[in-house]
Order: sequence, then C-alpha cells, then structure tokens
Amino acid sequence: MYGRIPNCISNKELIYDHADGTWWFVREVYDYLLHSGDTVFMHQIYPVIKRAIKGAIRYRIDENFFFGH
Repeated sequence: MYGRIPNCISNKELIYDHADGTWWFVREVYDYLLHSGDTVFMHQIYPVIKRAIKGAIRYRIDENFFFGH
C-alpha cells in the first residue's frame, strides 16, 4: 500500500512493520538478477518495483529524504 511492501503475509493480514522493506525488496530482486540472469522475471516484476518505488518516494520519504514509517 502506497509504496510499502509487506514483510509478513498470512491468510488474514498483511504486516508492514519496516520503513525500509520496499528498498530491501528492490535490492534483493536486483541481487537475484545478478546471480540468476533471469531477465524474464525482471520484465515481469518491473511494473511492481516501479509502482512501489513511486509510492515510497511519494508517501514514505520526507522533504529531507528520510524514511517515514
């Protein structure tokens, strides 16, 4: 929601308890690409990453570029 990627998902709820979860997700996807070379996955996940980054910048970073929770 609004640029946040949940760090825990169950059948009943999504838990967002990390201010930097989106950035860690992007970093790990990039690391996966470097090690696997899986460009098909990258093309599939790119719209999700783009939407998450835009939302995180808009809703989770303040005017001094600090993360908000």
